[in-house]
Amino acid sequence: MRSANPSAFSPIVLLLAEVGGALLGGIILALLSALGISLLLADANLGMGLLTAQIYAGILGWGLGAGGGAALAGRLLGQRGNWLLAMIGPVVGGALVALLMRVFALGTLLTTLGIALALMVVIAVAGYNLRRRSYV
Repeated sequence: MRSANPSAFSPIVLLLAEVGGALLGGIILALLSALGISLLLADANLGMGLLTAQIYAGILGWGLGAGGGAALAGRLLGQRGNWLLAMIGPVVGGALVALLMRVFALGTLLTTLGIALALMVVIAVAGYNLRRRSYV
């Protein structure tokens, strides 16, 4: 009887590798996107608005990076997964959670960012591990 997982690694190792990849990818892309928006809007004289733009660009970059990191780690270890859900899911889910927490005034800005960023990692790993079932 063959296992549904074609990888030679245990599921715990795969999950930890995907979480590590999501964290690393999120950090790298969040920093790059915040730096990019900073360079793009440097001459716009936004004042503190530039900091707000950097924070939101960093959040979106974190989501994309987390999905890409989880998908890359999974692929490198031979795990099949849905990279599109891993990339889109964290951005949509994290932005929705951050928006709802700010609208309903649940916690401080730091609490909101922490919950949204942690949730993005969870959604990235879960989205990558969702597969289409084939009933052939």
